[in-house]
Amino acid sequence: MVTNNRLTIYSSYIAAGLLQRALTQFGIEKERYQILTPPPTSSSTPLALLIQPGGITALQQLGYRADELYGAGQPLHGLHVYDHLGRSKWRIDIATIADTPPALGIESRKLLEILDSTTQFKSFEKTPELEVVIKHACNPITIQLLSGRLRYDVGLIHDMNKGHVGIVNISDALVLTYFIPKDGVSENSEAASAISELQKNSSGIIDVALPALSQQHFHPEQIGVRRSVERGHLLWGSLAVQMHPLTGQAISYWAQQSLWLAERLAMSDDRIGVIQEESHSSNIRMYKRHKHIVNYHLRPSYLSKLIHIPYTVSLRYIPYIRRRAMRMLALT
Repeated sequence: MVTNNRLTIYSSYIAAGLLQRALTQFGIEKERYQILTPPPTSSSTPLALLIQPGGITALQQLGYRADELYGAGQPLHGLHVYDHLGRSKWRIDIATIADTPPALGIESRKLLEILDSTTQFKSFEKTPELEVVIKHACNPITIQLLSGRLRYDVGLIHDMNKGHVGIVNISDALVLTYFIPKDGVSENSEAASAISELQKNSSGIIDVALPALSQQHFHPEQIGVRRSVERGHLLWGSLAVQMHPLTGQAISYWAQQSLWLAERLAMSDDRIGVIQEESHSSNIRMYKRHKHIVNYHLRPSYLSKLIHIPYTVSLRYIPYIRRRAMRMLALT
């Protein structure tokens, strides 16, 4: 299954750094693998990310310090969702999961400084032959960093008439806001109007200043799962699974998967084909979980909301469903 007894891994850069760290930690010989990354290009990373508790735990296992991570951002202890009138629809608190660290809101540039590796990866000029297994379109997102403060260390989401708007703290005086339109079009005026309406309905919980300090229109590619049809090749990172840009699961998931792959390679050197299939199956499961949990963002149509009303009501009133959703979102 593997030419020259070497596994060839095609990976996005950040995921490659996490994987290299895990392989080194488990003592995997460099002769057994090679990691290839795309040539350097202009970054399409969003201004800030939300890292789940499971991702924080995996990053700690890879040797990153929790105090360094939280020192560069802000802990998030839950998620509260409101309707367009400011009425609470449902809330999830991290305290419902025992022994779980808080999530993290952090600027991408600060996170990249922490995750940055001195390892130089060889670039590939030709992408391996790919097969798109599952794909799902995502509406464009307006991402903004504003001066201000959210009173509580939780994430807030408001379901408004023209779209969804969310806000979290990412430093002592800086907040991340994002606007996801329902009609698939994101204009500057709509995003600003949504933030103003959010402040109006928040009863003093939010205090931010417009205009934004920085703004980014993020147009995600098709969200989904891909696989390489070439034998002995393994896709890794965003080359394998393209996910919602704000959830941070692109960091959390690949930190966990890096530990998994390193452990599998440490256990055996003759089951590469099995490892390839197990990795691909895990990517499909992650995609389905990801789409289900962040369905609020990925499928914001009225029909979809109508179909998912029972689930939304369950999140609000049934503790077991709420805890289960939190565990899935937290990747625990």
